[in-house]
Order: sequence, then structure tokens, then C-alpha cells
Amino acid sequence: MFSLNLDSHEIQQVLNADISHYACDDFYVYFSNQKDNGFLYRANLKTGEQTFLAPIANALNVQILQGKPYFYARAVDPSPGVGVVTYRIDTTNWSYERLMYYEDFYNTLK
Repeated sequence: MFSLNLDSHEIQQVLNADISHYACDDFYVYFSNQKDNGFLYRANLKTGEQTFLAPIANALNVQILQGKPYFYARAVDPSPGVGVVTYRIDTTNWSYERLMYYEDFYNTLK
């Protein structure tokens, strides 16, 4: 992952990782690390320091919602007939929970 300074056009590497899916806020990039089963990590945008967040394998999507103290990740569930599941990750204590139904996700958007 690289950053581009729009004024100087300087390109600088921010993160050296095998990133699949990601989202950023002002301080961190949250991403699926393909070198580690697609588990969720975050990296400090200034230092590049990576931190393991959750053993949610094969994360397909990471979604940050402005003003919310959590973000969402969708991942492949290996259980037959399930498909994709959604997790909510709390950014205050880094706990996570699996949302059983899409309505659980939809209701948190209100």
C-alpha cells in the first residue's frame, strides 16, 4: 500500500503486506491479510505497525461507518449453505461478534 502526496507527487510505501480487502479511517487501515488466512489486521498509517485484530478468516469486505465505535467485516463461512457472514468489531476494546442475520447489520445503521 502506497500514499501519494498530491502537492509534491511523491509516492511513499505505507504498508508492506499482502492486502486483499481494506478500509481506512484517519489513523489506521483495517485489512484482510492474505499471508495469514485472510485474518483481520490493522496498521497505523504513520508508522506502518501491524496489529492482529481477529481470527476472522477469509475476510471479503471491511466497512467503516463514520461516527460509529465499530466497523464491519464480511467473511466466507465454510459451513454448508451459509455463504457469507458479517462481524461487528468494536474499536474501543477490539471485541467482535458475529451477526446472525442481515437485519442485525441493517438495524445498527440506524
